[in-house]
Amino acid sequence: MIIVATALTIPFGITTNKEYAELEWPIDIAITLIWVVFGWNMFGTIIKRRERHLYVGIWFYIATFVTVAVLHIVNSVEIPVSFFKSYSWYAGVQDALVQWWYGHNAVAFS
Repeated sequence: MIIVATALTIPFGITTNKEYAELEWPIDIAITLIWVVFGWNMFGTIIKRRERHLYVGIWFYIATFVTVAVLHIVNSVEIPVSFFKSYSWYAGVQDALVQWWYGHNAVAFS
């Protein structure tokens, strides 16, 4: 659903006009909800594990989950005007700094 919404909104210019974060607020909320479901599944599996030792690789999964959540939420804070239009919570230099921080770290995690 998210991929279809993205494939339909971007070509028609229904975007926030932010590089790497073009999606409008309803799609951002859907992404956040799916990310929470992913985290719920991941942490539920970690809690129910039979092995007492927590391997180092799991700590990287946890760090990735938290970092991507913070990146997405901070950069996607928007003021909705309508269902298909929103404006960034930040303005001017603050918007540029948050956008640089998001893009730089999102590319680093890719």
